[in-house]
Amino acid sequence: MLVVDSSVWIDFFNGRESAGRVALRRLLNEGEVRVVVPDLVLYEVLRGFRHERDHRHARALMESL
Repeated sequence: MLVVDSSVWIDFFNGRESAGRVALRRLLNEGEVRVVVPDLVLYEVLRGFRHERDHRHARALMESL
C-alpha cells in the first residue's frame, strides 16, 4: 500500500516531468502496489482543475484506487 502526495498527483495531471510522476505512472501501469488516495489529497488535487471534463476524469481515476 502506498500513499501518493498531492504534489505528485498534480505533476501527473499537468504532465510535468518529475521523478514522482514517472514512478506514479509505473505504479499505475503495473498495478502491483495498491495506491491509496486520502480525502485530503483528493481535495487538494481536484480543486485545482479549471475544466469540468478534466476534473471528472481525474476524480474517476483517483476514486478507483
